[in-house]
Amino acid sequence: MAGAVAVVEAVVRLEEVFAESARAALDRYKARTNLYVGDVKGVNPSDPKNALGLYPVDQNGTQG
Repeated sequence: MAGAVAVVEAVVRLEEVFAESARAALDRYKARTNLYVGDVKGVNPSDPKNALGLYPVDQNGTQG
């Protein structure tokens, strides 16, 4: 019985590690995307084109 409990605990720990790793990968992806694209804003209802707003960021981190 103790062996089964150890296996279950190991599986739960692997799931936790994978979830942490997936979160870290998503954060790295978001950071890299933000470097190239800048902040992604929602649609402006008053914009006749209804384009998704992308605001590029320069090297200083300010939006242009």
